[in-house]
Amino acid sequence: MTLTSSAVGLKVMLAGNRPTGSLIDVYYKTGTEDTILTDIDWTLAELEAPVSISDNIYSYKEYLIIH
Repeated sequence: MTLTSSAVGLKVMLAGNRPTGSLIDVYYKTGTEDTILTDIDWTLAELEAPVSISDNIYSYKEYLIIH
């Protein structure tokens, strides 16, 4: 995705279900218009709150990641 203007942060909102024994990790890459994204490593995002476990397949919770 290319932004039309520069940004100072990243906000990711997701809804997910995490059954027992699984993990949810979110990774991102950022750069300037001159950056070749395949040349840089992924960064692990830090969640605002831990992802809780739910074995109910119909139960999704919202999570927020701000960088």
